[in-house]
Amino acid sequence: MLQIQSSDLELVKKMQHLLGQLIAVEPPEKSTATDE
Repeated sequence: MLQIQSSDLELVKKMQHLLGQLIAVEPPEKSTATDE
């Protein structure tokens, strides 16, 4: 496993949140490929 700094983990969480918002506004047929 990769060693992740706490700051990097926070950044990942923020990125996932932003990506989640982008996916949320897309049509359902497009977002089905992503695992929520």
